[in-house]
Amino acid sequence: MKTWHKWLFGLIVVVTLVLWQLPARLLSDALPTGQAALLEPRGTLWSGSGIVLANGQRVGRVHWSFAPSALLSLRAAYDLELTEADMALTGRAAAAADGTLTLRALQGNVGPDMLARLLARYDISPTGTLAIERLDLSNIQPTSGSLAGVEADGRATWSGGDVRYVLSGYANQIDLPALQAQITTPEQWPQMRVTEASSERLLMTGRLTEYGTIAIGITRGLTRLAGQTWPTGEDSDNDQQIVLEVEERLI
Repeated sequence: MKTWHKWLFGLIVVVTLVLWQLPARLLSDALPTGQAALLEPRGTLWSGSGIVLANGQRVGRVHWSFAPSALLSLRAAYDLELTEADMALTGRAAAAADGTLTLRALQGNVGPDMLARLLARYDISPTGTLAIERLDLSNIQPTSGSLAGVEADGRATWSGGDVRYVLSGYANQIDLPALQAQITTPEQWPQMRVTEASSERLLMTGRLTEYGTIAIGITRGLTRLAGQTWPTGEDSDNDQQIVLEVEERLI
């Protein structure tokens, strides 16, 4: 065995033995303050579990196991499983030497109860199930307070169904078809296109901005489906025209 091979193998053995003993609470202490929290950590850094909070709201219980093979590329990586009553997601998270994080091969299902909890602040309550087929996030810098450089690529589908929402103080309900979302990073910032699954008609767009916000665009076609026909004007027959865009700060 070559000298550098022996050195690398020895490093993997040492790191593995150390992680086998270190308590899981160290992960909780390492999370950026105010963004996320890990409660009731159990086990060790090698293998453990805990309850994940995001912005003060319970997301689910995460189970992690260390992936020693990632050390060959000088990264620390964990295989993750996030579960709740009607949610099950899996993926692999890795940290590079410069502190940047990546999340690869995130996939799984999110049921209507969890969707309703996540969207409650917007007075939106959907039925149906969200299926994340694949989502990759890279170059995440959790301590910088910036979204600059984040890249995303993935695909998700929603089974469709009734959506209840409140608009201008009035309760409304619409029946939406199955939808599909494609997430890409064509330039500097990730973008999302939400289309009708059967026709690929554009209904919504999303994009991260340099100001730390997410901008959501709504097409004329979506307003028609909601029974809130947009006032006529230029391109009034173009259902894929963005007629309204709102922004919300993420960080």
